[in-house]
Amino acid sequence: MSHAPISPTNRLMFRPFFAWFVLKLLALAAMATACAVLALRSGNSRWLLGAVLAIGVALLVVCHYNAQAIIIHGFTLVCRRGVLKVHENNFPLWRVDLEIEQNLLGRSMDYGTVCLHAGDEILAIYQVAAISRLRAVVTRRQTEMMTMLMGRDIVARKPSRGPRH
Repeated sequence: MSHAPISPTNRLMFRPFFAWFVLKLLALAAMATACAVLALRSGNSRWLLGAVLAIGVALLVVCHYNAQAIIIHGFTLVCRRGVLKVHENNFPLWRVDLEIEQNLLGRSMDYGTVCLHAGDEILAIYQVAAISRLRAVVTRRQTEMMTMLMGRDIVARKPSRGPRH
């Protein structure tokens, strides 16, 4: 089976695992609904505080899902995280060493924690989806970079075939 080489201009984005995102939102919506029903049935408006708190946490979950991403653009890996204060780190792919941690559920559903080792920096991104694809893309692009560099090195070292006297 032949694989087409990945074009370095592709921009691939890896976000947190969508199923956990939806599950968190459903749990928070159920909690907010239960608190609102208890407030109506008991006549005690203090239960509305629980509903407001659950809605606030749901908004933070949505912001967190949209703010956290691993982006591969060309031969650069971009690690974006943070809700209120966004941190973005750019690493050349040749410097990146991925460490992937997965439990049994993560292996079966293809998500896990990615620890990026780049020089002295270590960054952890949790619950990244399509982790096997991320691993494959990083490995393939690193191989393409090494092939390109080796090809340039061979061309630079190749002696000219001029006439010998």
